Amino acid sequence: MNKSLDINTIFANNDKYIKKRLSEIRRGCKKVSLDNCHTQDWLPLSLDRFPPIYGYSRFGAYMIKHITDTGFDNIRYVGNGVVGSRKKRIKDVFQNDGRAVVSKNGSSSDCRVASKLFQEDPNLGNWLFWCCRIPKLAGGELADKVYVEEFERSLHDHFNPLYNLGGLIGK
Repeated sequence: MNKSLDINTIFANNDKYIKKRLSEIRRGCKKVSLDNCHTQDWLPLSLDRFPPIYGYSRFGAYMIKHITDTGFDNIRYVGNGVVGSRKKRIKDVFQNDGRAVVSKNGSSSDCRVASKLFQEDPNLGNWLFWCCRIPKLAGGELADKVYVEEFERSLHDHFNPLYNLGGLIGK
């Protein structure tokens, strides 16, 4: 049997799939409210592990502040992504005197915000980490990611954190 490559048909089918996924994502995001998210209160960035959170997406939005900031007046950083991985990278670079961590195979893992935090106060115990994880959305991880990117934008607009680069918000 001869098969031909009809690129127009493939793109048309892909477009339908993308539209369907975007519709699912919009429906899923409308169902999310802060009431059904898991909000982790401020915990020291120095903790090795945060308490496990089951039934929620691994994606979330997070903020970092200094222990002397008793309210939300001086948020240093807002981000989004796989919360455990982001926290680990920040902590690893911080513990390496704010410099990129180089693995045994020679790859480098840098974190600009960890460097900035370290320059401001090199005591890891003085930094607090807050996160909010969303419930798993019907649209899958793509929906989760889209939602937390928008959540990060909202947090950034509200708190105007010191160490965020405006062009990277929601990325």
